Amino acid sequence: MIAWKEYEARVLKYFKSRHPEAVFSANKNLRGKFSHTDREIDILLEGEAFGLPIIVAIECKNWSSKLDVADIGSFIDKLKDTGISKGVI
Repeated sequence: MIAWKEYEARVLKYFKSRHPEAVFSANKNLRGKFSHTDREIDILLEGEAFGLPIIVAIECKNWSSKLDVADIGSFIDKLKDTGISKGVI
């Protein structure tokens, strides 16, 4: 299994190669609107689509087991808390 840091780097490289015009931030901390705590986003993509700003949170999971509904729910809660409407796991 790949170390998590290397896995995040590979995922970042993948998205950068497909969206070279976007701005990427790794391990970005955003203040939660409801929790009032810092929420870490593994990779934050900021760009433009059809002349409109777009922000996508990318969560990197390199686990030996499948994600379950609690993992997905936790990610959705993070998106809502940070005000990000689009995300990829």
